[in-house]
Amino acid sequence: MYRIIIAGPKGPWGEYTIAPTDEASVFFSSEQAQCVISLDPSTIDQCDGIVIPGGVPDVDPTFYGEQNNGSGPLDPEMDRLQFAMIDRAVKLHKPMIGFCRGMQLINVYFGGTLIQDIGCKDAHRYKPGAPIFHEINNIPGSFMYELYGARMKGNSGHHQALKDIPECFRLSQVWCPDNETAEKYIKLAQNGTLHTGNDSCIPEAVYHVNYPIIGLQWHPELAGELYCKHLDLNKIRDYFYNMIENCKSESIN
Repeated sequence: MYRIIIAGPKGPWGEYTIAPTDEASVFFSSEQAQCVISLDPSTIDQCDGIVIPGGVPDVDPTFYGEQNNGSGPLDPEMDRLQFAMIDRAVKLHKPMIGFCRGMQLINVYFGGTLIQDIGCKDAHRYKPGAPIFHEINNIPGSFMYELYGARMKGNSGHHQALKDIPECFRLSQVWCPDNETAEKYIKLAQNGTLHTGNDSCIPEAVYHVNYPIIGLQWHPELAGELYCKHLDLNKIRDYFYNMIENCKSESIN
């Protein structure tokens, strides 16, 4: 059985923090996997995979060398704890997946930056009672294209996005406002030359070229009105299981 760490707070944490760690634990738990919620880096040593959950607060922009220009609320202490979890996982070459804020934390850890307040947020912000499910373009040759084909719908609930994306990452999904714009950015992503997000191209999924690390800007783990009922979400869970299995096989060989 796989042991997966959900790297976030268990229960209440700060005045503004909303970290769906329980939802992530339920999503990845099965007959094949047991999940533990923890912010203790030492737990990474004996795990098979790590999940960096989404939620609030925003990543403190001081961690990527910028002044606050639309970020908030902030919780630098939680940032530091989750960065420590990411650091330990990277050093031990553990498979890792990040959702929303989790993907943003991973991007910042590797030297990237964030758009602190996207101009296209009306197409992405979560609206209680009226959740947004928008079209996402999957990049040919990438893991999301393999799972879902050229286009799919994903839920949305964020006002920030990846801006500067390190060379060690490739994009697997992008949101664009129209098909013509999407065609341009899909080609750049497919060529491996797209390393900047903007209001016309929101990175929705990334993968590391050397480490077993992926990130999704959307939330496959959420239920309720944000549940992606039009997708087979088991594909995401099983893909992460396969990442874990591949790493275990490599370590044996």
